[in-house]
Amino acid sequence: MDVKIAPDWKELLAPEFEKPYFAQLTEFVRQEYASRRIFPRGSNIFRAFDKCPFDRLKVVVIGQDPYHGPGQANGLCFSVADGVPFPPSLQNIFKEVSDDTGTPVYSINQVFANVVFDGEGKILAIYVDQLEYATPNYDGAEMPHFSGWPGQGGYNNDSNHDAVVDGTTPDTEEQFTEEVAGWATKRDRGETYVMGTGTWSEQMDAFQQLFVGKTVDEVEEWFAKYCSDANGRPLKESSSGEGDAEKYAALTDEEKAMLADITSSATMSLNDSHGDILSAIRASFENMVNVDLTLG
Repeated sequence: MDVKIAPDWKELLAPEFEKPYFAQLTEFVRQEYASRRIFPRGSNIFRAFDKCPFDRLKVVVIGQDPYHGPGQANGLCFSVADGVPFPPSLQNIFKEVSDDTGTPVYSINQVFANVVFDGEGKILAIYVDQLEYATPNYDGAEMPHFSGWPGQGGYNNDSNHDAVVDGTTPDTEEQFTEEVAGWATKRDRGETYVMGTGTWSEQMDAFQQLFVGKTVDEVEEWFAKYCSDANGRPLKESSSGEGDAEKYAALTDEEKAMLADITSSATMSLNDSHGDILSAIRASFENMVNVDLTLG
């Protein structure tokens, strides 16, 4: 099969292109493009391969879901063409704080949700984790770092986390691979990542226990009713975000007691600029694979 892809990748993947499954997949994709509006355009399907020769491949970064609005999808994750307004997740990536030299501080987050649903779409088991890394001028300890790609000059470094830049990181492939190898998820960061009522893992575990038995729609309804519209955190009597007091006052005593129980172990946000946990759960449902099990 003649697949339009970069020559080095074409040579490597040629055996796959000749297998029956690939012919079936190609025909399915052609029918989809012929019968409905599909993003990205066909010439961009293998754009990531065209942009990265195999012999220069160091790390694979996979987007959680593709941008799907008109003009957005271009075949690359976390990317839109020049002049196209940034989608929400890309806006979060480019939200910036500056260090003491005026250089931007960037933080990038990716949420992963692994969920088992029953035949009615109710959650039977759920495991959520999240990767967050930042430029090395971020002043928080234990944060995984990313200085950029080799050849970009390194990045401002706050090595002792005192909010004062001490220099720049080395502009080498060794620095790049060392940083990426050191990326740890929020669960892996364990006791070093304490926030409010406990570690990130402990709080996520509490939310996971709450969500078991609910459908994704019910999880989103729970969030809409019982969490702050301002910051995505579960409501408390002391919540001070815009509209929080009115929202909390409208709840019954039983609902307030339920929230008091939840916030005794989990107060972190389920949807803010540091990560959209709800969308990750929704994506897990929309991309689930059906499995038929016969027990006994």
